[in-house]
Amino acid sequence: MNSSQSQEHERDVAYASLQKRLSECSEQDALQLMRSFDRQITFWNQEKSKKEEFRSFWKTPYPYVGIGVGIVVPVTGFALLMLLP
Repeated sequence: MNSSQSQEHERDVAYASLQKRLSECSEQDALQLMRSFDRQITFWNQEKSKKEEFRSFWKTPYPYVGIGVGIVVPVTGFALLMLLP
């Protein structure tokens, strides 16, 4: 058995165990657990998409232009003020 088959088998065993434990709970408890799992997965996916969006933002020229302008404009203004009589 290779690594991916082993991981799939472990996941299947975990799902079967989870299903067995949920079947032993009351319907309300099982529903509450499933909702909490859904919230955790949704939160994880949102965090993942935020990280990907942040990384893709830094691949564009806009943040570097903003940093450059933020440094050049004040320094130029200060230099011009120093040169005035």
